[in-house]
Amino acid sequence: MLYFALGNNGAQACSGEEIQKFPLKAGYISLKDLQLCKDVFHLPDPLIRECQKKHSHFRNSFEVYDDYSFGFLSILDILHVKNSRDQVAFILKKDVFLMICIEDADGSTEVLFRRSLERLHGPVTLEKAVSSFLETLTEDGGLVLEQAEPQILQIEQELLENRAGASINRKIFQIKSNLMIRRNYYEALIEIGSSLQENENAIFEGDTLRYFKIFTDHTARLSANTQFLCENLVHLQEAYEASLELNLNRIMKFFTVITTIFLPLTLIVGWYGMNFPNMPEFRWAYGYPAVICFSGLVVALCFWFFKKKRLL
Repeated sequence: MLYFALGNNGAQACSGEEIQKFPLKAGYISLKDLQLCKDVFHLPDPLIRECQKKHSHFRNSFEVYDDYSFGFLSILDILHVKNSRDQVAFILKKDVFLMICIEDADGSTEVLFRRSLERLHGPVTLEKAVSSFLETLTEDGGLVLEQAEPQILQIEQELLENRAGASINRKIFQIKSNLMIRRNYYEALIEIGSSLQENENAIFEGDTLRYFKIFTDHTARLSANTQFLCENLVHLQEAYEASLELNLNRIMKFFTVITTIFLPLTLIVGWYGMNFPNMPEFRWAYGYPAVICFSGLVVALCFWFFKKKRLL
């Protein structure tokens, strides 16, 4: 369990006995400790039951009640989107910011919570503490965009130089899939930030709601830039498919020209394959060489004609 007292001297770590003395407090506790902390944070029974309920489809959510706000967070590792997500619930009251760990096998979310509060200096309000934690959830978003842009430019270069291999479609799909997961995550955080900014139950001070607006605007920019990269990948995928069709058309064009060149030879073979007895070429001593030379001449003329028309 982590407890922090929020005040003019920043966020100060303290024990469970000391935390009750302070007017503003924050905490990170496990689900099994929730019942023990009921009196410390004055938590209503329906809220405790909601946290302890089994959620088959866990997703980000935010609900507003008369004297508190409650929600769930499915926390994505932005750098490694395939990793399993941590699951936490959060409770906001006029004097409390409480995180309840539902699933955090490696303790990464606890580290984020501690770091988000310890980095605050000067007077710390409840709004500032909440927004600081939310900002840590997207702090690697800019780095991801910086890493994705060179990969997309490399794919574009390979397409322009006609060096795209068979695996490029899989590479485009993988990058786009990871970006879409991040974009959906950003959109969910934007909804939570917007709900906090609306402050329907007036648990926050009006002049400090700007912290939530800063977070929401920053996350919205990350979402927009991620969506922009996804659209670029769609265009690259379309360009790759167009290049495949172009190569196929070139191959079909080549075989069509070759077939056209040898079509006269097919006619000659069919013509002299009729075996009528009074065909004079059968009795001519130079008939066979003459047909060979004539066939070669026809092929040469066809090649010359198609070369002149730039069809070969």
